Amino acid sequence: MKHLKTYKIFESTKDDLTDILLELEDMGYKVVYNDDVLLAYTGEESKGPTTKAIWIKDNMSPSDWVDLPWHELREYALRIKDYLGDKYLCFMWRDTAYNQVPKENPYKTVELNEDTEIDGRVWSFVIKFKE
Repeated sequence: MKHLKTYKIFESTKDDLTDILLELEDMGYKVVYNDDVLLAYTGEESKGPTTKAIWIKDNMSPSDWVDLPWHELREYALRIKDYLGDKYLCFMWRDTAYNQVPKENPYKTVELNEDTEIDGRVWSFVIKFKE
């Protein structure tokens, strides 16, 4: 009897999310995935070491050429939510760009589903999840 070496395959949430959003990056959106994203972009501290976030923003401020309507951006956000499953925590969006760090969180938290409608231009959005 021959013993075969056991290998563990680790999935990378960061890589998977980046793959889901590759098309948006090709269209000029910036995708940021790191531990400090909540504090740096929303002014909100993460709720422990297992809370992560991915931040997607229009690279221009404001953009004339990267301006997808909400229903198209919603499809990407829903793909991320579906991928995360039980790890998904919340969806936040921001309608305009600021040239300075705001004193309070400029992001609005909304329930994300097929019927979610947002009035206004979505300049960026953040999806929080647990690792």
